[in-house]
Amino acid sequence: MANRPVALDAYPTLRYVIGVAKGGAAGLVLYALFLAGELVVEFLSTKLSVASSGPAMFLRLALSWGGALTSAATWAVVSYSELRELVRARRIGAAT
Repeated sequence: MANRPVALDAYPTLRYVIGVAKGGAAGLVLYALFLAGELVVEFLSTKLSVASSGPAMFLRLALSWGGALTSAATWAVVSYSELRELVRARRIGAAT
């Protein structure tokens, strides 16, 4: 028996799970980008030995919170979108 590709339209729950996993991966990528920016700011502030560390600390905190909020919002939007599609697919399946 040969392995055949799975048609995701036939399995809306599987499509939902894959979509949420992709949303989580996108959130992790965004968080990693913000974390990289935070590390660059920290590196530059130590190498340049700025007299006042306040602005650098503010930028690091802004990048840290921005990364957390952006990744969470990305996951929430993708999950909501996939859940809406799952409900729609279930309603269509129940109507036929």
